[in-house]
Amino acid sequence: MVPPIGQGPLGPPSATGAVGRHPAPPGPCYYDSSVCVGRPGACALRLFIAIPLSDPLHEALDALQADLRAASGPISWVKPGNIHLTLKFLGEVSPTREGAVREAMAEAVAGHNIIVNAINPGPIRTERWDGLMERVGKTLGMTAGEYEATFVKDIPLGRVGRPEEIADLVVFLASERASYLTGTSITADGGMTKSVA
Repeated sequence: MVPPIGQGPLGPPSATGAVGRHPAPPGPCYYDSSVCVGRPGACALRLFIAIPLSDPLHEALDALQADLRAASGPISWVKPGNIHLTLKFLGEVSPTREGAVREAMAEAVAGHNIIVNAINPGPIRTERWDGLMERVGKTLGMTAGEYEATFVKDIPLGRVGRPEEIADLVVFLASERASYLTGTSITADGGMTKSVA
């Protein structure tokens, strides 16, 4: 199994991809994630080829960060689980081109029995999501729960997603059961995105 691609933001728009290989040898895989810089609407997909790091290396980085935190002031740290070895940065493209990029990647590597699919998660219950609800709620004079309740009204399933629901989808896409599925995008947002196929 090849791990999930990148770390998308907690709410829409997001474009977190998954790459699977059958069978899955070690080696480089494509990564992509969407990032919003500066202001709403200023989003870009950052495309790169990277090698995921091993669990022992992530654990060593976590321990190193803990030591450095104790010895330094307030510094923003990247979670060790989000660190990878980038082989080549491919550039940034508009999120409107996500489909074309995904399809081109899928076509380019299909002959090597590699699948390329994207997962577009909506709001997911994480520490980052809870912090966002708290900060925005505080700005609006509301509790985190009160603000989230107003947000959840726009989700047909009436709730925020759970991380394991996205993880299950990633595991499926990286498994043999998805070996004939490539070049597609799956939106997991509780029905927020309306579309007609």
